[in-house]
Amino acid sequence: MLQNRIDKSRLDFVRLRPAKAVKHFDCGDRDLNDFILNRAPAFQKYLIAVTYACVSIDDASKVYAYCSLANDKVAITDFKDKAEFNRFRKKNGFRRMNAEDNDPHTRLMYYDLMDIVG
Repeated sequence: MLQNRIDKSRLDFVRLRPAKAVKHFDCGDRDLNDFILNRAPAFQKYLIAVTYACVSIDDASKVYAYCSLANDKVAITDFKDKAEFNRFRKKNGFRRMNAEDNDPHTRLMYYDLMDIVG
């Protein structure tokens, strides 16, 4: 496994900048490679998504993994009914920001990235 060969203390999780494009990355998926190599800088520049990468602290050009956070929303109007929305929300681990939020027009939800990163 890869995790057995990488010293985690030598890794950093950094926000990519549009001017510092990733030059080399190959995870075996053409679409994912294309995104980080060619499209991520424009997504960042136009505020569509912010991309973060797990890189070597010795050589930041060594990208081991990445994720992008889209500047978008999931709205109840994207679903055929409230039940479908609730199934999606529960299946994907979205939780309400606070228990007092009962207004469906402004309900804030989040996905805890620490479930993935931690």
